[in-house]
Amino acid sequence: MKKILSLLMVFVAANCFAAKPNKSQPHIIFIMTDQQSMAAMSYMGNTQLSTPNIDKLAEVGYSFTRNYATNPLCLPARYSIMTGYYPSKVGVRDNVSRVSPEQKEAYDKTRSKSFANLLKEAGYKTYYGGKVHLPGTEILTGSEKYGFDNLLSIDVRDVLAHKTVEALLEEGEGNTPLCMVLSFMNPHDICEYGTYARHNYKLPEKEVWQSRNLEKYLEVIRQMEAAEEYPEDEFYSSIAPPLPVNAAPTDITPIKSNANFFDEKGWKHRNWVYNRLVEEVDTEIGIVLKALMESPIWDNSIVVFTSDHGDMQGAHRLQNKPFPYEEAEVVPLIFTGGAVKKGVIDKDNLISQIDLVPTLCDFAGVSWPEDLPGVSLKPILTGESNNLPERLVYVEGKSWTQIIKDGRYKYTLMDDPTLPAMLIDLKTDPAELKNLVNNTDHQKLKQELHAELVRRNKQENLIIQ
Repeated sequence: MKKILSLLMVFVAANCFAAKPNKSQPHIIFIMTDQQSMAAMSYMGNTQLSTPNIDKLAEVGYSFTRNYATNPLCLPARYSIMTGYYPSKVGVRDNVSRVSPEQKEAYDKTRSKSFANLLKEAGYKTYYGGKVHLPGTEILTGSEKYGFDNLLSIDVRDVLAHKTVEALLEEGEGNTPLCMVLSFMNPHDICEYGTYARHNYKLPEKEVWQSRNLEKYLEVIRQMEAAEEYPEDEFYSSIAPPLPVNAAPTDITPIKSNANFFDEKGWKHRNWVYNRLVEEVDTEIGIVLKALMESPIWDNSIVVFTSDHGDMQGAHRLQNKPFPYEEAEVVPLIFTGGAVKKGVIDKDNLISQIDLVPTLCDFAGVSWPEDLPGVSLKPILTGESNNLPERLVYVEGKSWTQIIKDGRYKYTLMDDPTLPAMLIDLKTDPAELKNLVNNTDHQKLKQELHAELVRRNKQENLIIQ
């Protein structure tokens, strides 16, 4: 396979894309991973893993470090990425939400104006490969409902990159601009780690895994077995990552901890496996980037890299994703190509997934719906502007809602009125360990944020306290 792939790459570089598309319509290559937190990249200073291909994108592009998912779960976050609307637009708050009859009109309208449909109307060929998991679709199929032609809709852990290279060979010779969404599965397979833990860190009988579709989880099993190859003392003392600095729960917390799910060794083992899954998907991304960078299409391409949501990795003794903390909410966002500034790591601007559709349309020279709540990032990416206007960003959880002001204060309101709210000062407490909701010095701010969040929840038909 490697030899065939090398030959394909040489062919791409030597023979493809002889005819150049209109420079006003760049190719758009949109790469998305699943459940990758902002910290899970080596260019962010994480020494527990290596992501050379993602790092390369950051090196030649513009990276935002404060990009918030609209909801730290797959289905609602992906809806926002594709349409530019908050998930509450169609009543979606979790991975099993179904669009109600009352919201079908809004769903049909927003889906018809997805960024793929907008670009297709402007002459783009639009392709989707990999995990879909959007309202009205299956996890691996249904991208055509959002304006895409199908590139690949099978298990995508080790096939999508090769299929993408083949598609570039087939489609890259004409003048038609391409928009390709490549939706990789990992490091999402870490969700299956719990099955392993419940069997006392021994691989369960094959029948147990078959009951969960063994073929889907071969990658995470392989990484689990790799961890077992190290001597136990060495693994936990110097190989496995340490517990996060904020492993303790937030005080006055409404969030039930998973603290008893793993012991200290279990958390370390889990996070080591998570890091390996990140490295595996980085390798797959590298296959695509190598073929792309060695071809003439690279000179007229915008590459976007992001993830749908993050992973708690033991922060606050929590695992996986549906929580109102930075580890689950803040995800990578890198733009590369065209007039995008190079080597910038933007730690100031507060970004949301709702900004992606306006930005992609702006680069393509395409109008976007006037009622989209997001803004185009193109002026910042190209140096026409340095900062976004002051803004409020909202995050919608499965059982909570949140407002973020000035990139500093986070106020979270639980649907259950018996549970306490959370007020966090990210400037003084980036680890989110101190809940200021009862602090006398912050009562005016709390009341202001509470009133604004309740107003917004009512507007969006969310649960109101």
